Amino acid sequence: FSQTLAFQTLWVSCMWRHVLVRAVPLLQHSIKAHPCNAPKALRLLSTASAASDLKVENEVKPSTPPIATPAAATPAAEPAKELPSNAQVEGVHVAAPALTQEAQAEGAAEAPRRKERDPLAELFSKVSFCCRDGKVDEGINYFLEIKRLGLPVSPELYSNVMYLFSLRTSPDGALALLEEIKEMNMLREAHFASVIACLVRTGKMDQALKTLYEIEPSGLQLRTRSFTPLLVALSEHGLYDTLRTLLADMVRRDLVVERPALVSLFTSLSTQPDHIAFGFELLGLLRLEARALALPLFEAVRTWFNALPGPWTVKTAYVNQRGVCFACTNPLESIELSAERHKALTDAIDAQLQGQPDLQRFREWLDQVGPVDAVIDGLNAGYWGRRLFDGTQIDAVLRQLQHTGKRAIVLAREHILSPTFRHSSEASLATVKRLHEENRLFLILDECADDVFFLYAAIRNGMNVELVTNDELRDHLFSLRQLPGPLGQDFVRWQRGHQVRHTFFFKKPPVFKGDKSGLGRGDVQCMLRPRLVHDNVVQCSQHSHWHVPGPDGLWLCCKPPRYERCYSFDPDSAARAPFPAVSTPAAAVAAA
Repeated sequence: FSQTLAFQTLWVSCMWRHVLVRAVPLLQHSIKAHPCNAPKALRLLSTASAASDLKVENEVKPSTPPIATPAAATPAAEPAKELPSNAQVEGVHVAAPALTQEAQAEGAAEAPRRKERDPLAELFSKVSFCCRDGKVDEGINYFLEIKRLGLPVSPELYSNVMYLFSLRTSPDGALALLEEIKEMNMLREAHFASVIACLVRTGKMDQALKTLYEIEPSGLQLRTRSFTPLLVALSEHGLYDTLRTLLADMVRRDLVVERPALVSLFTSLSTQPDHIAFGFELLGLLRLEARALALPLFEAVRTWFNALPGPWTVKTAYVNQRGVCFACTNPLESIELSAERHKALTDAIDAQLQGQPDLQRFREWLDQVGPVDAVIDGLNAGYWGRRLFDGTQIDAVLRQLQHTGKRAIVLAREHILSPTFRHSSEASLATVKRLHEENRLFLILDECADDVFFLYAAIRNGMNVELVTNDELRDHLFSLRQLPGPLGQDFVRWQRGHQVRHTFFFKKPPVFKGDKSGLGRGDVQCMLRPRLVHDNVVQCSQHSHWHVPGPDGLWLCCKPPRYERCYSFDPDSAARAPFPAVSTPAAAVAAA
């Protein structure tokens, strides 16, 4: 106990010098009682003495000799290395004089000085803090100090300063800084976005539109954040013709309208009964996003429907598992693709498989296995929630699917059976080997893209096959959007209707002692979220009943004043292009 306490006290005393004098007698006693630990103690003492004015001397011999050990059991000890002080391993005596003010001043002078911070980094951090706190003038003064010192200015610093200039009441400073950035050849899209926001806030809409369409000629790509201030301002001023032009340009560029802009649009349209058609076009735009509306946007759409002449019957309701609305008892739109579009999507996925070295073996294996009801992404299921691969989680998914009467296959990479691959337990490796021997697991070569393989296996087996994975598949969505036609939207719709997500839990309570099979966890169980039967997007039924998905499974059911078709559209054609096409940016500016 005294030895441990002495070492800990000495370690603390290296940071607090006034404790060091009190630790020395205890350390001296510990070294005499345990001479075998003298080298470690002397190293610690030398470190402490280097930070203070204590002197380590070789005067006192240990009172107890070291314990002898047999040569066969213990290897020959190496000669002691020379320590930085004049202390020796054989004995130690520590002299601890009082730390006078002169000694402290002398030690402080000899201690290495702390490295001074780079002035550019310090000023850059101050500018960043000013951006966070909204201190405009103080941040701009720091930027002028950087220029006065002749320090280099990075594009990131220009972005922060441009944001500060955009908060001013006059856009002159932001425009002057933009010209300076152009001369420095450091233009970023964020610089234009800040200038556009400043021009919109000061009421210079025409100049903001011209600045918007100067981004692409500068070699940059237009983004949603550059459009959002203009959309909000135009909706507040009721300039709906210009809004149509900008929205058509965003649809052409595959840009998603941000939700604050959509909230502003529907709020403005609630007070403009003469632009009813424009509101329904916005609903078609919401359909393209293919997701439920957040609560502010959901309430804005409800307010707009209530403001329509008639009046409309607007209710909030839920939809059952068969896709029937509880408010109007009408079935919602089916999420399944038509046979022709399903065939086109299968051909597109098959084209992405071309060139894969393992394609022929994979197709032969699919023919040998036969039709299946589900395809499991093995790597996603095995790694979900785990640091190491756990094959028992794949087995849990298979058991859950078998319980519902579905036949499934598993796809993974071949490295999970390599000798160097680390499994979470022996049960995990045994499960993988068993599934491979039962021909229920196909191992893809490591150099192949496994996502395309299980996508093709799921689409190839028909229109009712489930794809069990938590992967978002964004890479394939991006590649399919580059193909001609509506394949990107078809893939998103197929993914919504066929992807089944999994969640794992443990049936037994955790066991933290003696458990060598699951890292202290019980038997793993799986819960699968059932796939949708109806499409979870904004839609209009054949009787002009509009249904808008909201948060937490809530739907908005809107019935027109008379039971007749009005303001409805074909979900497969009109919803894909709800706005007129814009040929060039110059045409958009001219129309505005």
